[in-house]
Amino acid sequence: PDNVGYLGGLTYGKLPKGDGIDTEDVSKLRNRIAERMVTSQQQVPHFYVTMEVNVDALLALRAQLNADVEDKADRISVNDMIVKAVALAARAVPNANKHWYGDKYVVNERVNVGIAVALDNGGLMNVVSHDADRISLRAMARENREKIGRARAGKVTPQDIQGETITVSNLGMYGVDNFIAIVNPPGAAIVAVGTSKPTPVVKEDGKIGVATLMKLTLSADHRVVNGAEGGEFMKALKDLLEAPMRLL
Repeated sequence: PDNVGYLGGLTYGKLPKGDGIDTEDVSKLRNRIAERMVTSQQQVPHFYVTMEVNVDALLALRAQLNADVEDKADRISVNDMIVKAVALAARAVPNANKHWYGDKYVVNERVNVGIAVALDNGGLMNVVSHDADRISLRAMARENREKIGRARAGKVTPQDIQGETITVSNLGMYGVDNFIAIVNPPGAAIVAVGTSKPTPVVKEDGKIGVATLMKLTLSADHRVVNGAEGGEFMKALKDLLEAPMRLL
């Protein structure tokens, strides 16, 4: 019936009516996202690994790389550097780049990082940074910016959204400290990125100092990635972000 809400075979009873209540149709995109996320949360055995990363060196390198760049399209964002680091960590821990297909694993030789993009209509779309482990950081940054722009303008191409093997979701720009993302099947891993902020830390000499810290959380499909591999992946990611010259 028109007055009953549905999602994934579940019913939510009659739609409420009255003063101050209105309804709107759920878009096909939003409905598809909802169905995939419900399926993932119910059927994928998630586990989570969180690490705190010192990004002072990363921010300093980004400032240096962008210092003499006048064209904004050629500037490198923090998210670009995280995408590059995730790709290199996936190459180092290849199970994080595999896909689950029931009785078979799909072994992806390319590392294509999906980048979650929030759309103005409330939807969500992952554009794909292809061969992110191989392409230069600056070229990748330009391509990412172009794909994200097309997604938000409603002009995305099939190539922009195909081939994802691992995913990054970044809410740091909203001041979010830390969050947990849902795996995007058939992928086995997604990295959730929080904000970076100055934080008191104990240095090696025992003195108190200040460092810019960022929390990242890996959500992984335990059918593909085991706990030790999740820890290995996050250690590789942390090492790359704290020694960012390796991203070049």
